[in-house]
Amino acid sequence: MRYLRFEHLIIDTHNQLLIRNGISVTLAPKVYDLLYYLARNQQRVISKDELMDAVWQGTLVTDNAISRTLVKVRKALGDDPKSPNFILTVPRKGYRMISAFEETDQIPVQITNTDNAAPVNHQLTLSAVRIKRTILSAIALSAATFIAGVFLYYPYSSPELSMNKQVKPFTRAQGEELYPRLSPDLKTLAYVKKTKQLSTLIIENVSTHTQQQLSIPLARFSRPSWSPDSEQLAFVMHTPQTCGIYLTRLAHLRTQSRWQKLSTCGSKSEPALVFSKDGKKLYFNDRTSEEFGYQVFQIDLTQGHKSIVNQPITNGRGNYAFDLSPDGRSLVMLNSEFGPKTRIYTLDLASSKLTQTAQLDYLMRSAIWHHDSRSLIHPAPHPAYELWQSTVQGDKLATVISNTARVKHPARINNGTDFTFVSYLLDRDIYLQRSKDNEVQPLANSSVMDYLPTMTDTSSHYAFVSKRSTHAQVYLGDITQPQAEPVQLTSSKTSGRFYQLVFSPDGNRLLSLGDNQLLITNITTLKTDSLPVTDMAIRGASWQSNNQLLFSTTRNNRWRLVRFDLTTLEAELIFPDFMGGIYSKHDDAFYLLHRKTGQVFKHTESTSETVALPLYCTTYLPNRMLTLQRGKHGLHCSKDDQSHVYLPITSTDKVTWPQHIDNADYQLSAHGIIYTRLQRTTADVMRTQNIQ
Repeated sequence: MRYLRFEHLIIDTHNQLLIRNGISVTLAPKVYDLLYYLARNQQRVISKDELMDAVWQGTLVTDNAISRTLVKVRKALGDDPKSPNFILTVPRKGYRMISAFEETDQIPVQITNTDNAAPVNHQLTLSAVRIKRTILSAIALSAATFIAGVFLYYPYSSPELSMNKQVKPFTRAQGEELYPRLSPDLKTLAYVKKTKQLSTLIIENVSTHTQQQLSIPLARFSRPSWSPDSEQLAFVMHTPQTCGIYLTRLAHLRTQSRWQKLSTCGSKSEPALVFSKDGKKLYFNDRTSEEFGYQVFQIDLTQGHKSIVNQPITNGRGNYAFDLSPDGRSLVMLNSEFGPKTRIYTLDLASSKLTQTAQLDYLMRSAIWHHDSRSLIHPAPHPAYELWQSTVQGDKLATVISNTARVKHPARINNGTDFTFVSYLLDRDIYLQRSKDNEVQPLANSSVMDYLPTMTDTSSHYAFVSKRSTHAQVYLGDITQPQAEPVQLTSSKTSGRFYQLVFSPDGNRLLSLGDNQLLITNITTLKTDSLPVTDMAIRGASWQSNNQLLFSTTRNNRWRLVRFDLTTLEAELIFPDFMGGIYSKHDDAFYLLHRKTGQVFKHTESTSETVALPLYCTTYLPNRMLTLQRGKHGLHCSKDDQSHVYLPITSTDKVTWPQHIDNADYQLSAHGIIYTRLQRTTADVMRTQNIQ
């Protein structure tokens, strides 16, 4: 059986294609698999559990992932879910293919390999096929002659396309497997396994699955990178006080005294590492602190000399991602300042010529060179469920893989064709611990990420961010109706990230901090407006009054506290010695964070007196959020990545903390503590392979 056929639709099972009205439509692997399974099991209801087992074959996926894939199937079929001709949704049961596909091995209608071609519905006779083949052969010969002439004149060929590859897992252990790198000799996989208690650098033989494991208490490993001869490994190690880049031979992996320390790095930096093609240099990027952008460096491994490469020097994120081309001739750098935009640069290493090739209206999270050394491989825009191939000008060429989970950490496999990447899922739910009785109740959660909860003191409204519509969007709910469907406040057409939500003191407006943009939503009209504060770093946003905002921004590479007036749209620097702060209406005072020590100071407005308090928070703003809060019964903030601290205002103040609370993702109000709880997290190392 070669084809499944229904009227103008044909499923080509050998080439995994859908042919609609004579037009060939290329499908992503899971989209094809789902369509094929529904067509082969037509006229019966198929549950989501059955689809998980049959199509995803034991891979951990969410209902949301199945729904997204089904949307793509319906789009390929031209099917309307409200008035379906093909796939019927059976509420609380599953799905049913209501069209009757027939099996056939006969030649189908004429196939056009472009989505923009006019539909062809007539059958072709065998003689017509032969005539057309003769004509097409002549055309093809002429075209080949023309193309050959073009390439003699223009010596640079088009990038090799990597389209719709199949994927298979490299790892499937519990915990999170991150930063995969397969050795150049294809024998050994290096990656980092992360659990709640430990970070482990793992070196695994891909044939025997025997492992070397390295773990050190309180140390966090990242970014393993192989030397070209597969004999040495460079990696990054963070401890609570230090960050270092190290080099070791595999035989000495577990002997720390035999490691070679190549460079220190910033404590909040996440350097990427790449060896030169001859193995004599190591390239890496680093930032000394969050006030400075990433810069790209090179280390001469023979002389131990560290130098900076030619690159754009900017504020903000700087050159936050880079890669060396497989031919060893060029670096590609992703550069961003404050907004959700990306500039792409290439650096010719022989001439040190730096060229800006693109400016994109979204933040490209990372990018590596394709095997062809001409195009790029990178995750799709946030939240990324696909790997894309694009030109260095930022134009998409192909979808490399389409995944049911999010993707990150792409890397080349040294076979000229394939890639590794990480496939990951996160699920957080929101809960309210009521102040009146400390009872815990779940709110309107989904099967994906629900996070950044906040609530008002003056009403029953709460707000949060959710990815239930695929992209991160802000929603409004009511704690008196905890299971009611929340109202979406932001546009589903935009994709980006959110970092903090805060209600105004009167509860009538909601402030949302996005990718260095501030949004204000009127809770009554549900209208959302963007404030004119672009092209600047913004962190730790809060309200001073119903018409004044507070947030941190950088001035002269130092975090400063700014007051922004919503009436005049003017900003002013306040308290220059502090990196951030909040205003408390409880006692008409500012609580301020010292930039060097993280100590909290109280500034009383009525007396203009500033005093130090015995409370120390982080010396940075984690995930762009100011964790310092003034609750009814005291002050709260994050001390580090693992714990939070509390300072009562009076001797009778007391707070009962919920169990399993996420460290920084909570907010205190008159109604209680609204917080998130991690339900599950998984990250597996995957690899691509060509469709056979």
